[in-house]
Amino acid sequence: MHARYRREISHSCASWRFRSDIFHGSSTIRRLPTSFPQTIVEVAPLLRDKKISPIELTRTCLGKIEKLNPALNAFITVTADSALAQARAAEDEIAHGNWRGPLHGVPIALKDLIDTAGVRTTAGSALFKDRVPTEDAEIVRRLKQAGAVILGKNNLHEFAYGGSSLVSHFGDVHNPWNIAHIAGGSSGGSAAAVAASLCYAAIGTDTAGSIREPAALCGCVGLKPTAHAGFYVSYYVVFLIFLGTLCAATVKPLWMLATRWMRQDGRQ
Repeated sequence: MHARYRREISHSCASWRFRSDIFHGSSTIRRLPTSFPQTIVEVAPLLRDKKISPIELTRTCLGKIEKLNPALNAFITVTADSALAQARAAEDEIAHGNWRGPLHGVPIALKDLIDTAGVRTTAGSALFKDRVPTEDAEIVRRLKQAGAVILGKNNLHEFAYGGSSLVSHFGDVHNPWNIAHIAGGSSGGSAAAVAASLCYAAIGTDTAGSIREPAALCGCVGLKPTAHAGFYVSYYVVFLIFLGTLCAATVKPLWMLATRWMRQDGRQ
């Protein structure tokens, strides 16, 4: 590990311990009780068979975000109105036999490095705190085609250029298992949101561990896919970066998400 990076993490962790007393009660954020399954593998067939409602599923996730995000700071922007509109559309389509696949009606989140039309995309930086893209990144377009419900944009290490997620204009990201610990980075908000069951999956990015490290620190599963054709992420992403996924518990949901944007030429 580079010496400068070690100093950053060491300094951040030392200062974190002194700030942990801003939270009241237990330093551990426990998953809220829910009557819904906890993974995409479990919830997708229930949505397909109309045994649970995408609207109620989305409302449950939004309720968790409202309760836990003030402590975790996993989300920069929550798109509650559009998420509920997407959930209503999914419920109507499924009710009429137009099930699009295992992501249809499933609430997910996006790292705030990924452009979303009409929704600010900040990269965790003051430079772009009010930037609103005019078009979706390709991955967002494909997820919308799959019928996924997008809950909002996850906090991150500024410009995805660090491994702690303590350097963000919007504040530190907190590890849901123990708020005295870092969530890792740069996709720290994505990992924290998944680990706390605020969403069923999240999209992150990874160049040198930015999905894999926070997944390990937050106790979820993260995937940096094999290199494939590059997709538009955001106009300020000018270096080699890989889109990837974070999910709870098992590897199978990662495959479900990854297949939404992998190459269509048959390459695995």
